[in-house]
Order: sequence, then C-alpha cells, then structure tokens
Amino acid sequence: MPQDPHHRPTARHLRQFAKKMRHEPTDAEAAMWRLLRDRRLSAFKFRRQVPFKNFILDFVCFEKRLVIEIDGSQHA
Repeated sequence: MPQDPHHRPTARHLRQFAKKMRHEPTDAEAAMWRLLRDRRLSAFKFRRQVPFKNFILDFVCFEKRLVIEIDGSQHA
C-alpha cells in the first residue's frame, strides 16, 4: 500500500528549487541561519527554504507561525 508523502502537497520543481537554495544560500541567509539553527533562538525550531504554495519561505518557525524573509545582495 503506497503511503502519502509527509510534506505538504507542493510541485516537485518547487521542492527541488528549495533544496538547491538550501545548498547555495546568500550571504545574508547564511548569517541568519547561523543565528537560528539548532534551536539557538529561545529554543524555537526553524526550518529554511520551505516551499509554501507558489513561494519559497526563507525561514519558518511552525510552532510560532513565524516567517522570516531575507533580502540579500542579489536584490541590489
């Protein structure tokens, strides 16, 4: 019996692009991730580059329903 995926239904190309972005962060994203990873911010768990509908969210804390978007040098 096939099992349903555990992730939210998202287009495969969007999930692959999010994965690529996790491996190639901007300078600003890398600096923010150093502050948020491993529950360093008040023990809240953050995930990065999370596909959501037609977007990829930079950082998400599901427990607090918080999204952080970072604009790096690529927007200059």
